[in-house]
Amino acid sequence: MPPTQNPRIAIVQFDADNPPGYLGTWLTEQGLQFALLRLDLAPEIELRGYDGYALMGGPMMVGDDLAWMPRVLDQLRRNLDDECPVLGHCLGGQMLAHAAGAGVGPCAHPEVGWVDVSPASNPHAHEWLGPHARRAAMPVYHWHLHSFELPAGAELLLTRPEMPNQAFVLGPHIGFQSHLEVDEATLATWYRAQPDPEGAYRIGTLQPAAAALGEAPQRIAEMRELSAYVYSKWLESVRRYQARTLRT
Repeated sequence: MPPTQNPRIAIVQFDADNPPGYLGTWLTEQGLQFALLRLDLAPEIELRGYDGYALMGGPMMVGDDLAWMPRVLDQLRRNLDDECPVLGHCLGGQMLAHAAGAGVGPCAHPEVGWVDVSPASNPHAHEWLGPHARRAAMPVYHWHLHSFELPAGAELLLTRPEMPNQAFVLGPHIGFQSHLEVDEATLATWYRAQPDPEGAYRIGTLQPAAAALGEAPQRIAEMRELSAYVYSKWLESVRRYQARTLRT
């Protein structure tokens, strides 16, 4: 019998400026509640006990000397061991890759702003992206100076020539280098804090603030289609994990 109770979902937030955004909105639209674990406010908050974990972004880097960093990485290793689904956005994707044994560090081609990514050509991309796997390109939002390598056993999901590792799947887990969750309010907060990323970094794909904000309404609407599909596939994994644990 399928589980009658809703899955226990944790959204792990690392700082005030990287909220759940559209992920929280989407889960609410599905009639699902979630626990928001604010590690910036309560570094020792309990991490165990959920059927699925979604990790948000943040300005910190994997391995930074933060009270909660080792705890989160340990939790991710437990997730990998017992196949409890993880969804990682930007920093969250990097942390998932690192926990799975992949390298994470400064990238040769930082990305700030809207960029187009393409689906990889493999069965996993068709499974996780559905109709989007047939698209030539789709917009996602980036703000990162570090990037991940692919963990052993992972499959590439999204790519682009300038920085190939855009997203990966590893069993029930999925990690993105991009911010599929970003909404206009969050984007405005980021650019108020640093209004001119084009002048802040020397190399990479760097979009001026005015251009990124001007494109945001249309680009976010396009990205929402991809985000909603990916979130629904991840939720399927969460429900399968919940059903398995309820049977044992």
